[in-house]
Amino acid sequence: MQLNPASYHMKKQAENDKKKIGFIAQEVEALFPELVKENDGYLGLTYSGFGVLAIQAIKEQQAVIDSQEERINALEARLSALESR
Repeated sequence: MQLNPASYHMKKQAENDKKKIGFIAQEVEALFPELVKENDGYLGLTYSGFGVLAIQAIKEQQAVIDSQEERINALEARLSALESR
């Protein structure tokens, strides 16, 4: 939730070139320093590592969904029992 996608021009990129979409390396570094690399004084990102983060986030979301589904099923069963009284 703390990662903020951005559109930007690279410092060496002409202003009229298309903007790039990604993350700001300095912001990512505070959260995931292992995904940040330095080259000639410039910070860059290892974007392949974000796939692993996305998979973990999906797993965590699925756990929440499963928990909510169990709760909904229990509540529906209680409601059905109350309605049949």
